[in-house]
Amino acid sequence: MVDASTASIIIASASVIAGVLYYVFQVRNLVKSRQMDIIMRLYMTWGSEEMKRAFSKVVALKPQDYETFSREHGSIASPNRSPIWTDIDKVGWFMNGLGFMVHRRFVSIDLIEELFGYGVVFQWKTLGPLVLGWRAELNLPESFGWFEYLAKELEKRKAA
Repeated sequence: MVDASTASIIIASASVIAGVLYYVFQVRNLVKSRQMDIIMRLYMTWGSEEMKRAFSKVVALKPQDYETFSREHGSIASPNRSPIWTDIDKVGWFMNGLGFMVHRRFVSIDLIEELFGYGVVFQWKTLGPLVLGWRAELNLPESFGWFEYLAKELEKRKAA
C-alpha cells in the first residue's frame, strides 16, 4: 500500500519526466522545422528568375582553364571584365553558402543532396577550373572553399 505522500512524490516525478520528454520532442521538431524553413528559403532563392538567368549562362560555359577564359572574358579582378563574371559569382556564392551551412551543421547534407546535390557537383565541375585559377591569381586559397568542400562531400557520398 502506498501512502498519500509517496503517491504525490510519484505523481510529481512522473509529471517532471513527462514534461522533460515533451520538451525534448518539441525541441527536436523545432530543429527539423527550422532546417526545413532554411532549405525551402534557399530552394526558392535558387528557383528565382534572377538565379535561373545566371544559372543558364553558367551552364552554357565550357571553360577549359582560367587563363584561356580570362583572355576571352577578362580576369576576375579586371575592371573591364565580362558580365558573365557576375553570373559566376551569383551561382558560386550560392553554392558556397550551401557548403558553409552543411559544414557548420545548420542544415543536413542529406537535405542539400536531395534538393541541390546534382547541381552542386555539376557546377563545381564547370566552375572549379576558374576558381582554382583566380585563387592563384589573387592569392586567395580560401575563395569558394565551402563550394569545393560541398561538391567533394557529395561526390564521396555518391561513390559510397
